[in-house]
Amino acid sequence: MNKKEERCPKCNANLTGEEIPDELKEHYAGTHWSKKIIIAPYIGADSVAFQCPYCKHQWKKEN
Repeated sequence: MNKKEERCPKCNANLTGEEIPDELKEHYAGTHWSKKIIIAPYIGADSVAFQCPYCKHQWKKEN
């Protein structure tokens, strides 16, 4: 299955994780996990930004 690579806008690290197991794919929009860290103002809130786990760079979520 083809996967779309996600990359950090600063350090260009590959943020695409392992393939989501077949039995879980129906619950997720993508085919692979993401290594991006989600930034939200509080638990349960919508995400507002992402962070690279390697270089710690943060960028705003595009709607």
